[in-house]
Amino acid sequence: MSNKYDTSLTIDLPSMFEHAAAEWGGDGDALIAYRSSDIDGDMARWSRAQLAADVRRTATLFKGYGLDSENRIALLLPTIPEIHLLLWGGMSVAGVALINPLLQIEHILHLLDELEADILCVPTHRTSPTLAAVVRQINEARPKLRMLTVGAGGDFPAMLQQAPIDVTYDFERPADALAALFHTGGTTGRPKITPLSLANLTCGAQALTPALAFSMKDRFFSPLPLFHIAGAIVGGLAPLLAGTAVVMPAPAGMRDPNILASFWRLLEKEHVTMMVAVPTSIAALCNVGVDGADLSALDYVLTGTAPLPLETARRFSAVTGKEVHTGYGMTETSGVIAYAPRNGPARPETAGEPLVGVHVRIEPISVQHTLVGRVMVKGANVFHGYLGGAKRSADEWFDTGDLGLLSEDGWLTLTGRSKDLIIRSGHNIDPALIEEVAARHADVVLAAAVGLIDDYAGEVPALYVELRAGADEVKALAELAALLERDVSEPPARPKIIEAIAAMPTTAVGKIYKPALRLAAANKRIKRLFAEEGIEPASIEAKADLGGAITIQAVLHARDKLNADKMSKLINRFPVDADVTVSAEQAM
Repeated sequence: MSNKYDTSLTIDLPSMFEHAAAEWGGDGDALIAYRSSDIDGDMARWSRAQLAADVRRTATLFKGYGLDSENRIALLLPTIPEIHLLLWGGMSVAGVALINPLLQIEHILHLLDELEADILCVPTHRTSPTLAAVVRQINEARPKLRMLTVGAGGDFPAMLQQAPIDVTYDFERPADALAALFHTGGTTGRPKITPLSLANLTCGAQALTPALAFSMKDRFFSPLPLFHIAGAIVGGLAPLLAGTAVVMPAPAGMRDPNILASFWRLLEKEHVTMMVAVPTSIAALCNVGVDGADLSALDYVLTGTAPLPLETARRFSAVTGKEVHTGYGMTETSGVIAYAPRNGPARPETAGEPLVGVHVRIEPISVQHTLVGRVMVKGANVFHGYLGGAKRSADEWFDTGDLGLLSEDGWLTLTGRSKDLIIRSGHNIDPALIEEVAARHADVVLAAAVGLIDDYAGEVPALYVELRAGADEVKALAELAALLERDVSEPPARPKIIEAIAAMPTTAVGKIYKPALRLAAANKRIKRLFAEEGIEPASIEAKADLGGAITIQAVLHARDKLNADKMSKLINRFPVDADVTVSAEQAM
């Protein structure tokens, strides 16, 4: 792997940004950020020289606070451009933790405690009215935590202007110094924290640059949130250090329907040459007409964070005339593992080609199936262990938890998550087999197959679909059932239930959140079990622990007290734990 900056010794991030400005031209655009969904409204721009200067000023500001490698700066912010200053400037001095602002308050407080944050950067009320209540709660719960307000009317803009750029501070840090802490999960259970070193991040960015062929002429549109590794590296550090301008939409990103509606006009206005969007956003864009927008500059469309259904790729190409390229990475690998190169074929059925310096091998899951197995990764971009967990050596292979195979020419194809496999009486079913067929139906926008708990087979397939607006649900589901019966070649893989839902549950970054669907399916199955026994519980809820194990919590009316033990035994025939109690209030 080309290593322009010698990460075996020390790394000086402010100097790296200054080097980019000197090499690619300081006057050229580095960062273009829209403050609202009105593409003709307020926006902010940084030239390469201005961005480099503000990164150094931010580092100087934190250095002036007396911070060093032992300290940690936490960012709880919407996706605003100032995060780039705080992230890269903060990493020049200390460890920076990015927290998803959509997390529940108890998870945020837990993360702050685990991180032992010294400073928390929060938005001003004008910048994010929706986060104001969360900030107040944090202030009340952790009154000694120092806060730095960011955005219009905040402390940070004023202090940044006053921060001297000519102060002689040494921003060289050891390559293995803690740079950033990203958290995974957090929707159910406690988030897991992934520390990444300066070498991890810079090597990841450098590995990505030749594959995506970033240049000073490019303008890269990235709506990905910066608390996610893909937003920070793929849509941040990698293009910025390569002289490519990054275009950011309003803070809500693709969750804002107004941004979706004006998407192609924005790309035309900014002469975007490259864009990235998660598969759910790619699917949504299939229903947004280009309406004559000039997309001639756009020559690379990238998606990742989750598998892309082939039918979605076909639809997108039919609407836009552009192929969709795929990329694959994860937090633990600094966001990079394999990407379809810009100057090569798209091949959306794959996850891409392993990047230079990133080593991939397949560990077979059984002696009968030697081609498909667990995807194992090794390289300078791979982390050295979770916060508070066992440390990994640089030569140790990392188990991604994904299943896949390598083709003869070295391209990686993902066949599913090991934890997403539907195991029916010992038969491993890849949900993608079902989802690919479902996506062929013209009315299906999104499809997700999950395991439905079963008292005989352990699990059977269940399919949830989000239909396009105006679709005839009854007709669409009937046609879908026939399509699946015909085209899903393995009978055990044919879904036992097919259900349309108003909106597919997704994570903050836009991935389909399958645990919520599994819980919904489990809830429905156990409710049916109670109905079959003629019992109407006072309440019933399916819950899952961090490992995904499901517990059914049911409360019976006093009149059904004698059935509590019976129902516990019936539920425990399924691969779940049962907690059946009687309402104390009604039993009195």
